[in-house]
Amino acid sequence: MTHTLLRLGTLAAMLGSWSPMIPLGAQPLRAAETKTLRLEQVQLFRSGAVLRYAASGTVVNGSQRWVLGGWAKVFDAATLRVKSSSGLKMTDYRWEKLPATEAWMDSLNTAERAMAENRRVLEEKQVDMSALQAEEQYMMVLLGRTAVQGKGPAGTVSPTFAETGSTQEWLKGSEQFRQRMAQVGRAKLQCQRGLDSLTRRSGDLESKVIFWRDKIQASEQGLVLQLEAISALDGKTGQVALEVFCSQAGWNPSYEMDVDVNQSKVALRLGAQSYQQSGQDWEGIPVEFLTHTPSVGLELPVLSPWYLDYYQPMVKTFDRVETISSESRNRSQPSRAVSDAAEPTMSMTWSELEASGVPTVERKTQGSAFVYKPTSTFRLVSGGESWQPLDARTVEVELLRYAAPRQQPRVYLMGILRDSSLMDWVDGPCLISVDGNRVGEQQIRWAHAADSVALSLGTDELIQVQYRPAAIFKNQRSRWDQWVVRHYGYRVDLRNSRPQAVRIRLEDQYPVSLQKDLEVLDLTAEGARFPTAPEIAIPGLVRWELNLEPQAQRALEWGFRVKHLRNKPVVGL
Repeated sequence: MTHTLLRLGTLAAMLGSWSPMIPLGAQPLRAAETKTLRLEQVQLFRSGAVLRYAASGTVVNGSQRWVLGGWAKVFDAATLRVKSSSGLKMTDYRWEKLPATEAWMDSLNTAERAMAENRRVLEEKQVDMSALQAEEQYMMVLLGRTAVQGKGPAGTVSPTFAETGSTQEWLKGSEQFRQRMAQVGRAKLQCQRGLDSLTRRSGDLESKVIFWRDKIQASEQGLVLQLEAISALDGKTGQVALEVFCSQAGWNPSYEMDVDVNQSKVALRLGAQSYQQSGQDWEGIPVEFLTHTPSVGLELPVLSPWYLDYYQPMVKTFDRVETISSESRNRSQPSRAVSDAAEPTMSMTWSELEASGVPTVERKTQGSAFVYKPTSTFRLVSGGESWQPLDARTVEVELLRYAAPRQQPRVYLMGILRDSSLMDWVDGPCLISVDGNRVGEQQIRWAHAADSVALSLGTDELIQVQYRPAAIFKNQRSRWDQWVVRHYGYRVDLRNSRPQAVRIRLEDQYPVSLQKDLEVLDLTAEGARFPTAPEIAIPGLVRWELNLEPQAQRALEWGFRVKHLRNKPVVGL
């Protein structure tokens, strides 16, 4: 008996300390128990973003329910991850539409009552207007100014006028009648003004009612968490961290490059053009910019069949291929550092270029990606865009010039970046300025570079080139029986107006024959090379690699002969 009582006492003690788990759907949701989440951090990928939220509240021993609101409008609910503080464990969760807050319901009820009261006053005003119009019409009839309906022949209705006579004359001369007429007119005017005001107010109140009804009907989605807490946390504050993935956000890299030709240096800045359409504004939120996209690399490549077949000849067409250089692809909008009304009249010094626009950003490696974390907070409204500087480098650039004077009598400036620390940057457009002058925009493909990146930096106006025919052979044309030999010569003049020596690559072409009885003879080009495949893909190339001293001039002459049959015209010369 004693052992039985002890067992019953022990069971009673266990039941006293045990609290049954409350099912998630056992009680309806109440607006008062909704906790508003705090957006703590955003991880912004090239495409997509991870939104990290936090919530806290007083912990009750045993099972409890937390209702969390304040989410973004656009996110993937299946990507939810939940972490709770020590001693607090999530056992279940569900997404559910949150009930409308009491303030919203009060606003809707207030708008509906105001609309009903306004409708009642409007109806009373309409009755008053009808009475005033009837009285005015009656008085006009008495004066004989308004037609009244009378019976015509054969029972037809015909308009007649009131009888004129002493009664109308007496009314016209009555001071009391005239005052009443004026009072009715003023009352009508005042009543019409009241009707107009009430009609406008009725439209405004109807819009408010529709707004609050739609807002209540489209209440945000909330998360209902089932939590279990240990007894040691009873009455203390517990915390929950949550994160979801939003696909309607991301960032695109953009670069700005300032080239100092005299010092052969480049100030290169990386920025992020970010966007988001999550339906929730990011106000003062720390944001991390990651250089990869989460979805890339999850699917393995699939090999497709590789077939062989005979070539089927088609009608030959000639397509025009255009090469867009950085000079012809100028960006229509100005640089972020220079507004439309403040174009720079003088180029910046190199010390100013190094110190301008350098952001304070922490850069680290996370897996195979790089993470940029600005030290300042970030602001980006939903549906908007923002530009954030991420990185800045000052590196050496190898400058050389290029000219093909047969096509264009210009000298182009080329830059080669060999700094290995730049090869891990992401591809993106770059706004290029040379010596403080905007050149244009060029796409930089860091991922496709082996050990260097070559850039076109526009034209160098301080180096001039001229191209013209020259008589380097004694005779321009000679005949040998059935053969004709023609002589072609050219002269290239170069001038370096810069205060330092420059490297320049000069290229020209000589014709290549497609027939055995049409020959190109006696190629003469002092100091030039004639590269062939596989070094180049275009046959008939002549190339000079030159070093021009400061303020120096140089002339190059070259030429060739063409031998062909006398009775066959030559095409292409």
